[in-house]
Amino acid sequence: MKFRIILILFITLLSNFSYTVTNTCENRFSFHLNENYPAKVIVISGLAYTSEDLKTMVLTIFKNQKENAPYIILLGVPINPLIDWDQEINQITDDLPLRDFYKQHLKEFHVSTTWAQDFFESFYDSNEKINFIRLVQGYKLSEQNHYKGYLKAQEVVSKQLQEILGKKIRVTSPINNNNPLIASKNGHKGGNIESTNEGHCLIGDADLSTQEWDTLSSQVCRDKKYAIKLPTSWLPANHADELIRQLPSSVHTQNYCVAKFGIISLKKALEILKLHENELFWKITINESDSKKKIDLSESLRSICGYLNFKDHADSRIIKTTLDKVTGFDPIIPKEGYTSYTLPIRNQNVDDLFDRCLKITNKEILDLYENDERYKMAIEIVEDKIKLAKTAIVEKYQETNPECKVEFVDLPVLMSVNKARYYSDEQKISMIITRSDLLLPNPINSLQVGKQIFVPDTVNERLKSYIYQAYKSNSLDPIFLDTFEIHNSGGNIHCSTQTVRDCL
Repeated sequence: MKFRIILILFITLLSNFSYTVTNTCENRFSFHLNENYPAKVIVISGLAYTSEDLKTMVLTIFKNQKENAPYIILLGVPINPLIDWDQEINQITDDLPLRDFYKQHLKEFHVSTTWAQDFFESFYDSNEKINFIRLVQGYKLSEQNHYKGYLKAQEVVSKQLQEILGKKIRVTSPINNNNPLIASKNGHKGGNIESTNEGHCLIGDADLSTQEWDTLSSQVCRDKKYAIKLPTSWLPANHADELIRQLPSSVHTQNYCVAKFGIISLKKALEILKLHENELFWKITINESDSKKKIDLSESLRSICGYLNFKDHADSRIIKTTLDKVTGFDPIIPKEGYTSYTLPIRNQNVDDLFDRCLKITNKEILDLYENDERYKMAIEIVEDKIKLAKTAIVEKYQETNPECKVEFVDLPVLMSVNKARYYSDEQKISMIITRSDLLLPNPINSLQVGKQIFVPDTVNERLKSYIYQAYKSNSLDPIFLDTFEIHNSGGNIHCSTQTVRDCL
């Protein structure tokens, strides 16, 4: 009897102090479910990946999720030849029922599209216990290729989701104006709509007016009180998924919780490079032409290489561009008169310049941020924007979830920043616009499925090692993919995928 009383007391005390969090949907204010919730369906735009990376994603999800594996809808075709999925699935398991299960959960459609986040967003209504999606009018009718492709993608995905989930999903009112003559703003698209484990909405200010942001937040949150406005108008695509993601929570009780967020940091990247300044900056592959191709595809990297090639000696092959003030445009950072140096598109006549780029050290990148106006100013501007985002989150938690301790994990990025004033001819109306450019793939822009997280690979081994440890120490298993081509198109893994999530 005495032992039984002690056991009951121990269990009672344990339940009052701590337990591993399970993200339930009871009393959630956000309709959106972030990637810490289990996936029911994953949509992947295959055009964004090589065959090898696409196989890595699909087969890893199946192997690790097993009987809980989500349906995977593949849109488009991969960069390389088509994949024999039956053969690939047969190689990962000898369990015949499991093979059949995987094959039934994989659906492929040859619809030409790259950014799955742009044409629909997925939500969950915890009151009615049903998933629903809102379509996005992503492109204008005049943009024929994009418009037709995304209309077809919306049709295919809507039909497939309804076939897979039946009455457990519905298609509801669009996120934005469904006028085919008016493209949606970046702020309306899926990459700008995120959420927290605790049920808040995370929506970037992007290019939305106050009224548009209020309307969007009311569609995503039951109560605007729980919507957090993040500064995203300075990011390359204006999206929240370029700035922040919530990591899994490990402690959560009635009186105490830890809300942990991964957030981009330029300062952290420079700190890491400083510790290893004499090492090569690029991750040189066995095939050097592949590394040169990465530089060739990226205007940012050709600009860096142009600057570093030119600063030692003038070279007539390097393209020089002077920034001038023109009608309706007044440069602020960099200032009028700033000269940039860019390598031309790669050919045999400039191959030696690209060879020089492969030998750049971390110290040379640090020198760029110390001496070049465009990069030097980026440090201050980026950190100021990140501070605003952190403050918005902390203040909202203090207001609505005072029991939660908010923590941030810095994930390193390298960025440049442009800032300019745009004005009317009469100079009666003007606005200052700040825009950034990512030099390397963004580790925030990733896809989490269970404990696995697919992360864009970076060309720098030290940054990659730090990113790996940051995710690993927060209960995630990182898997790196070579996504440099879609990075140069303005997005990455999260942008090219979309998920329908479930509650526990």
